Amino acid sequence: MSAASSASESHCAASQAHPAAERGAVGSAVRCHPLHGGLRLRPVTVADRDALIRTVDRCSPQTRYDRFHEALPALPLGWARRMCEPGPGRVVVAAVVESARHVLADHTDVALGAPFAEEIVALAQVDPDFGGAELSIFVEDAYHHRGLGRVLVHAVLAEAAGRGIRRAKAHILPDNDRIRRLLTSLDLPLRQGHDDGKVCWTVDISGLAHEE
Repeated sequence: MSAASSASESHCAASQAHPAAERGAVGSAVRCHPLHGGLRLRPVTVADRDALIRTVDRCSPQTRYDRFHEALPALPLGWARRMCEPGPGRVVVAAVVESARHVLADHTDVALGAPFAEEIVALAQVDPDFGGAELSIFVEDAYHHRGLGRVLVHAVLAEAAGRGIRRAKAHILPDNDRIRRLLTSLDLPLRQGHDDGKVCWTVDISGLAHEE
């Protein structure tokens, strides 16, 4: 996915003016940079809790089920808080867009008419676990099929590898072909197994530790 070079200068100024981008970020060493289509990649911060809840609200029931493995009507406040709070080794990276440019499911650009500076449209997360780390990813429906998930997964895995994590595990539902294709496209060593009715992919990320 190519970067929008024209947005680079404005992005740098914005990140310097946003204290949460430097303090309270979950994985603050992740590089912030612009993506195509007005999107921006950055670490998640404690200030993103409500935006994350709105993101899940906009997702279809199938996208929620694929991510959380249950019929979730809304993201519980406690879950959102935990996903946005710093923790030992936790890395969470989001793709965000200015709320005025948010693209709805019918692919029309609209002004939301709400005082939100940014909306989260995709998120990748690594949580340390015994012997490795747990990888999860979800992308809002209107942003599927753009390669966005692959960009976020690579960013979050590279940061985790830089922190000394060597393996990441992703537990997915057996019929989740979208995430299976994403994982197999990463060009990283993979091992497939099964755990409690789910497919467990173990990704060797040690080769990412020395990437720039």
